Amino acid sequence: MNASGTIEFGPPNEMNCSLMLSAIDKYLSDHSDEISIQVLAYSTQILTSRPEHLTSSNITSAANILNQIFSMKTSDTTVAVAAMTTVSQLLFVSPQLVTGHDTELIPQQLESFLLNHTELLNVVQPKLAIQTTQVKISETAFIQFQALSGLSNNFTSSRIKLNSSKTEIKANDIPNDMQISIHLFPSDHADEKEEVKMGFALYDNDVLFQSKIFQPQLGTRRRVISASLDNANIQKDVNFSFKMDVQDVLNELVYDIACVSWDFTLKDWSNKGCFKVLSKSGSLLCRCNHTTNFAVLMSFSPDYKYAQALTWISTLGCTASIVGLGLTILFQIVTRFSPTYCPLSPFPKKVQEYQPNSFATENIIPSSDLHQDPDKGPCTIFTALMQYFLLATFTWNTLYGAHIFLVIKKTLKGPPRWFLPFSIVMGWGSPAIIVALSLGLTYKVERPLDYRQEEFCWLAVLSISGSFDITKPMLWGFLLPVGIMLLFNTGVLVYFVHTTCNTNPLLTSTNKKTLKKKLMSSFSLGSVLGLSWVLGYLLLSMPPSPNLNILLSVAFCVATTTQGLQIFILFTVRTSLFQQKFSHVVNSMPAPEIALHSGKFILWDNNESGTHELYRGIDMDSRNENTYQNQ
Repeated sequence: MNASGTIEFGPPNEMNCSLMLSAIDKYLSDHSDEISIQVLAYSTQILTSRPEHLTSSNITSAANILNQIFSMKTSDTTVAVAAMTTVSQLLFVSPQLVTGHDTELIPQQLESFLLNHTELLNVVQPKLAIQTTQVKISETAFIQFQALSGLSNNFTSSRIKLNSSKTEIKANDIPNDMQISIHLFPSDHADEKEEVKMGFALYDNDVLFQSKIFQPQLGTRRRVISASLDNANIQKDVNFSFKMDVQDVLNELVYDIACVSWDFTLKDWSNKGCFKVLSKSGSLLCRCNHTTNFAVLMSFSPDYKYAQALTWISTLGCTASIVGLGLTILFQIVTRFSPTYCPLSPFPKKVQEYQPNSFATENIIPSSDLHQDPDKGPCTIFTALMQYFLLATFTWNTLYGAHIFLVIKKTLKGPPRWFLPFSIVMGWGSPAIIVALSLGLTYKVERPLDYRQEEFCWLAVLSISGSFDITKPMLWGFLLPVGIMLLFNTGVLVYFVHTTCNTNPLLTSTNKKTLKKKLMSSFSLGSVLGLSWVLGYLLLSMPPSPNLNILLSVAFCVATTTQGLQIFILFTVRTSLFQQKFSHVVNSMPAPEIALHSGKFILWDNNESGTHELYRGIDMDSRNENTYQNQ
């Protein structure tokens, strides 16, 4: 890779094409001559040049070969370049394939190799950049190693900079992807004239740093920067920073950040000796008191985007439904009607809009790159209640449909005696069983989002990648039972329409009036049976189409949230008893008094014979008198 970032070919090397990685691994264990090492290092580079075809055993063999090369004292720079190129190629493989002790040793062996290599190295590969330098404490107190930002994600030699100075190095105006600055100052036992060798490494990802504490779930990457020096008597103050590049995390906000270093004893990330400093501008600086491999672990929270129009429709529709149902219940109590089914199918509403916290001051290692707050109770309780009452609503809708079917089927006998207790048990019992199974199979206090969503207090439906997840309770805990009940209710409605349309038209006064009554009856039954939720199923099953999805969302929201208002209009306002009561209330209201004004007017006729009165008004009121003369 040249300075411009393009690939260029080096001089040809003679290879043994019959060698495999496992054979090279075994051969290196028995031979250690420099000529063999050079050939085998190049062969390993070639055999790993297509990372997408490497298997887990190939990666283990390649890692063992690298560890053996790094442990040898060789002054051959070509061997170092070939080994670094192989490391860069291994950083392209999937993290799931990188397992085992050999891959974990590569960063540690690489640190030792950089400090023990007799020549100064400067190797830049697409996924790995290394550089070594040698300084005197008396002449150099500050060292800065950085990778400048560029158009590509790969490292290029023109973007890798190493600066040293006796005085503190000021911040560069040029943006960088990552940077590490070390302040060196000798201890009481150190010689200021002594030379110190330093090695730096930049890893484009953390494939070689397999953590058990931090388990990423969003597919994010973490770059790693390494610094090491060969003099333990030199004290150091290490500052490093990373560019917060979250372009590969869609619809997410950075929730918190931890400054960590790799502990080779623990074989995991550690926050010991490191803390974070937040500037007023919001940028992050990590500070540590030792050198090793450093990284920044980020956790993300969802950045929810709400459709304001649907929010207003939901609010207004639910308000109208609550008022309508309240008036319906009040009217039935006052008129002592026999109870009827009055279902309300509310649209799941946003009860809390999640706002990510500002970065915590404590340097705490997150367990994952996806932040989840431990469950605090109210949202989960609301979700369970919403699931229960919605399922109960649809269950009673279905039971009402069964009741209608039995009434039509057995006009004279009606439903059997056992139907009422059966309805009570099924209407309230079956939803409770489904909710209990949903909570028992998916809910955990530390992972509440397996059961519910964070955006809405409603059942979880999507996977971390944003795709529909059949293991989430939204499918089998709501959509599946509701879908079955909607199919039954649709069948009842079709049977009802078929039966009513087959009645003898001679029994009615006019065909026009009969058709109107049939349509209103069918519409009323469809509203009570909750068939507006069919629009929701269409919304889920339709292919992605912004305009169509918006249209279906608005129609579903309007039809569903106004169901209580529909019930009030269809089953209360349209009844003759309600209209009589309403007319009686209106007629009993006293009419407002209107002030009446009276006046006196006289019409006179003026002509040559004189003036005489033609007409005088009947109402004689002295307060207002008008006189009109006919000239």
